[in-house]
Amino acid sequence: MNPITKTYCRIYQNLFRIAIPFLPYRKPALLHHVEAVVPLLHKKTSPGYFWLQTPISVNRALHII
Repeated sequence: MNPITKTYCRIYQNLFRIAIPFLPYRKPALLHHVEAVVPLLHKKTSPGYFWLQTPISVNRALHII
């Protein structure tokens, strides 16, 4: 590998290694059953956009159609 490219890659990696503690990560919420996904999907997505990108069976299960 080109020494300049190698140096660039190492600097890039080290910058992210330094930045990781400062990034705003959240603690994930645990869902204990499948039914807990439905309210989360209704809250996080708009119905039109969600409807375009999901199978019909999922839309029927979520009572969107």
